[in-house]
Amino acid sequence: PIWTTPSLDPVRRLIYVTTGNPGPDYDATVRPGDNLWGDSICAIRADDGSLAWGFQYMPHDTWDYDGGTPPLLFDIEWKGAKVPAVGLFTKIGYFYLLNRETGELLKVSEPYVPQENFLKPPTSDGLLIAPGSAGGTNWSPASFSPKTGLVYSASMHWPMKMTTFPGQERRERGSYQSGNASFTGDNIENWGILNAINPITGKVVWETKTKQPLFSGVITTAGGLIFAGQTDNSFDAWELANGNHLWSYQTEAGANAAPITYTLDGKQYVVVAAGGIRYLRRDRDNPPQADAIIAFALK
Repeated sequence: PIWTTPSLDPVRRLIYVTTGNPGPDYDATVRPGDNLWGDSICAIRADDGSLAWGFQYMPHDTWDYDGGTPPLLFDIEWKGAKVPAVGLFTKIGYFYLLNRETGELLKVSEPYVPQENFLKPPTSDGLLIAPGSAGGTNWSPASFSPKTGLVYSASMHWPMKMTTFPGQERRERGSYQSGNASFTGDNIENWGILNAINPITGKVVWETKTKQPLFSGVITTAGGLIFAGQTDNSFDAWELANGNHLWSYQTEAGANAAPITYTLDGKQYVVVAAGGIRYLRRDRDNPPQADAIIAFALK
């Protein structure tokens, strides 16, 4: 399936999509091979829906590392020429840079989230794996800034204990999987990571840690700011160049939506929805929920 919002190049008439993981999720014994085109970024011709090209970043996925983040479209200087690029942050914690016309892989970044037992298959006893199936980067739209030439993402360190249940691959009237990924138990520590990556070198330029996993998207402005919401009820701004925290506004519930920006009557605004998130419920915790849409004017 197409897992998240596509991106459109109207000049080349191509639609860029990221795809979900093959099933069953955690036990791949019933689906040998690469399982094309799961866990991929694909370019679809807008005129007839045919596949222009595909790139699979995670063949034979056993960890639920579906493509959960919208692709980024921007132009770069590559080996002395201007190249149309598409970039993708992933659950596995690597940023991929490709030529968006041909699908040629140009660069893979260094990991921007911690890794533990990475790409080891889940076991029937349970194995703590990082990144877990939540990411990395999951759902959160990323941003490219022509001001800095960097790409930015709201990500997370959230290991999961993954357990298989052999013989239960096709449960009647149940989900098509044969395992479980647990966010809780065993005192699993987690936090958020806001980061900036040079897409050409693949190096992490800076990163800053937040108390809870980040689900909000990020947006960058020409004024040198990056905005993102936090799960623990705030909306925040950092400096694009170095990640220094500049400003915070307390929200009634978690600001986990992607912010947007627009200009009206000569003034720029940034808007975010703050509704909370049920995804973080643990045991008896019940994070606050709201229905607020908040607009801020930039001076």
